[in-house]
Amino acid sequence: MIVSRGDTPVAARPDVVVQLRDKDASAEQLAARARTLAGRCVLSINRGGAEIDARAVGADFIHLPESAPLPPANTLPFGRSVHSVEAARTAAEAAAYLVAGPIWPSTDKPSGLGLATFARICTVAGVTPVFGIGGITSIERAAEVLTVGAHGVAGIRAFSGAFVDELVRLIAG
Repeated sequence: MIVSRGDTPVAARPDVVVQLRDKDASAEQLAARARTLAGRCVLSINRGGAEIDARAVGADFIHLPESAPLPPANTLPFGRSVHSVEAARTAAEAAAYLVAGPIWPSTDKPSGLGLATFARICTVAGVTPVFGIGGITSIERAAEVLTVGAHGVAGIRAFSGAFVDELVRLIAG
């Protein structure tokens, strides 16, 4: 899930962007989940799992891993994961948004970019919205990410209950 500031292109509807990804789901299961979410949030289909027709299930974006080739010109707008300043510079030329990280070590990623490198990513991205991910386990860390130029934060495990409520209040100002 990505929680974003309301002034970004990926926040045309509610302040929550759902990036649907399940490497173990079948294409049919992923499509059914996407149809349930479509129209209720900004929906991004992560291309790291089963291939589905993102447009047909009502997605707003597709999300690509850093190493994926550019999608065809007739596809939905896309976001991209980036893990370095150079990757961000290149991706920002074509992507609708970037998800950069991990900023801090997390359960799945034992090392992080660090806040200074993340800040440089935000700078080189220019007008392309950048969302921070990785190790954002507290409101204080979320605030640090926003302070250095992020348009929002992304997470998986940390996004539950009261944390999400506090995060939305922080981002909304």
